[in-house]
Amino acid sequence: MRNSLLYITIISLLLVACSYNSNQNRKGAAVAEVGGNYLYQSEIDRNYTLQINDTDPAEFAKKYIDKWVKQQLLLSEAKVKLTPEELDLDYEIEKYRQELLIHRYRNKRINTLNEEKIPFTDIEEYYNQNKKSFTLSHPIVRVNYFILPIEVDVPNRIKNKLHSENENDIEEYEEFMFSFATKYDNFDNSWVYLDNVLRSMNYELQNTEQYLRRNQLITFNTENEQHIIAVKEFIISGEPAPIEFVTPRIRAYMLNSKKLDFLREIKDSLYNDALKYNKFRVLNQ
Repeated sequence: MRNSLLYITIISLLLVACSYNSNQNRKGAAVAEVGGNYLYQSEIDRNYTLQINDTDPAEFAKKYIDKWVKQQLLLSEAKVKLTPEELDLDYEIEKYRQELLIHRYRNKRINTLNEEKIPFTDIEEYYNQNKKSFTLSHPIVRVNYFILPIEVDVPNRIKNKLHSENENDIEEYEEFMFSFATKYDNFDNSWVYLDNVLRSMNYELQNTEQYLRRNQLITFNTENEQHIIAVKEFIISGEPAPIEFVTPRIRAYMLNSKKLDFLREIKDSLYNDALKYNKFRVLNQ
């Protein structure tokens, strides 16, 4: 009997050693141990490759080991101090697993809507019904923006045409600007907030709206450059934003609403099908 117990003990120790050696072969050398839990070099190497900075490998390993040891010590303390009920995480883990699966499924379904086109007629209808919601809080403009060397003299006949959208005028001022300007930008001919444009140039304009009503050019100089902002069109604060300015916002809102409706339809459809084909039962308490 004693020999049998000794034999079983030896076999058990050999199995543990084999298991440890197998883990070592698979995961690389163990670099730290806390309460029978091991940190392997392969885990450090894997996390090092995922980092986005150029930390020295030795420094990274030292910090990773310190962090791992502290976490394992804290985990060991938690296992000792928490009650059996507090240690039972099965319910929380299962609930999180279910929520994660549902989240992934929803994302997979709604991704089919991301490329769906929202008809402009729908956008236009929404805009007309909610125009008051798109009242501007700051003036917006459509502009041409030029930077030239400070020594370049821009003739008045060119300045007077910089805001024009006449093809002949555009051809004339572009010929001049392409010869002398160091930068020319029309912001894709889109509406933009004037405050944002000026802020990007580190320039502040006093009484902006009053200035816009009286001037079509905003000019200022820096040390070596002259800046010219030619205002082609403007809308002051308090007025409704034009539909083209708010179209991206309306499209995003309508697409999001469509996604929410789609998710509700999925829930209702699954429930109604299950009810129809007796796929679930509500049991009496």
